[in-house]
Amino acid sequence: MTASDVGDRVVPDLEMRVEEAVKAFRESHRHPANLALHAVGYWMAAKGTIRFLQRRLGSSIVHLGAAAGLVVAGHAIEGNEPFTAIRALRGNADA
Repeated sequence: MTASDVGDRVVPDLEMRVEEAVKAFRESHRHPANLALHAVGYWMAAKGTIRFLQRRLGSSIVHLGAAAGLVVAGHAIEGNEPFTAIRALRGNADA
């Protein structure tokens, strides 16, 4: 088996997973409030990650916790389960 053979099998599988993840994301992010909460949540997650890298652990935990809460709250408003797009990307959307 050559590297080309492996690449020929991995790339289509990855493409399929990305397409499934995009489809799952679009289906589970339709409500404007969910999208707004996600935008703020992603910003808080980025800020929390930066705080972690700056070794400001307390602030990092607060930001990352708030980010997770905002994302989950957005899905509660939408009425669906969070992290479906990530599960689709991993290849176990039905789990």
